[in-house]
Amino acid sequence: MKILIFAGGPVRKLDAFVEAAKKLNIELTVASFSEVTYESGDKYRLFAGEHDIADFSLIYFRVVGKRIEDATLVANYAKEHGIRLVDKLYVSSLLLPSSISKAAETAKLISAGIPMPKTIYGSLEYLSKVAPQELGLPFIIKSTTGKKAREVWIVEDVGALRATPLQEGLYSELRDMEKAGIRFFAQEFVKASMRYRVFVLGGEVVATLAQPTKWRKRFNQDELEKGLVSQPTSEMGDLAIRATDAAGLDISGVDILKVDETGELMVIEANAAPSWKLVEKYTGKNMAEEILKFLISNY
Repeated sequence: MKILIFAGGPVRKLDAFVEAAKKLNIELTVASFSEVTYESGDKYRLFAGEHDIADFSLIYFRVVGKRIEDATLVANYAKEHGIRLVDKLYVSSLLLPSSISKAAETAKLISAGIPMPKTIYGSLEYLSKVAPQELGLPFIIKSTTGKKAREVWIVEDVGALRATPLQEGLYSELRDMEKAGIRFFAQEFVKASMRYRVFVLGGEVVATLAQPTKWRKRFNQDELEKGLVSQPTSEMGDLAIRATDAAGLDISGVDILKVDETGELMVIEANAAPSWKLVEKYTGKNMAEEILKFLISNY
């Protein structure tokens, strides 16, 4: 039996288990939740340091602490792979739904094969080492809190995410946030001038709105129009519905990028509580009424 024990803080707090495992001749690995990582790719895999968590037969959460997002990722992964989890409450209780945790939401999208910008999840230390090599420069850093795109940064310098003698600038800001329990993931910088918010209700597209992207001026100086897309492509609508299903949602606003050069569509997130104000403005629909009618008809 291969056992994995997690601590919410430094792994040295698990030294007693390491010594006991040697004495009992038990195959044991210990890890901190800060070592939990994943990357987008053909197959979703969750790691604790260098170890694929799927390789273990039992996982024990010694202490979770502020690492609730990481614990949620591990608990979901353990359930998917039939790994026993201790304590039992982590099996029967929902730790943190993907509607709150962007880390869990993104993991679901990757697992379902939804096309996305290349994505890496992990500690700031891990991202500072891996992201420049895997994603190139510049790349995007996002917090997992999903606060209406306010916690999104562009990284142009390898040293921006590493400690300096004075710890000034972006590193200091993000490190303080990480100490408070906030987690981050990195994504490749996609040259897409427009972002499309596709509103999905009960498996149907209600409306699609277009908005110029935040850093488009880096590669496109044209003035771009925003507003209602009168005839969105079926490909975009189908992708939004697939992303909504993958995230386990009935009502969502799916953000999709369209790559300028290739026309490729990439999902960047599926929002569980999108604002409907612009939909009502452009379509004249009363979305509160539409949602209530959906709820009555389906639940």
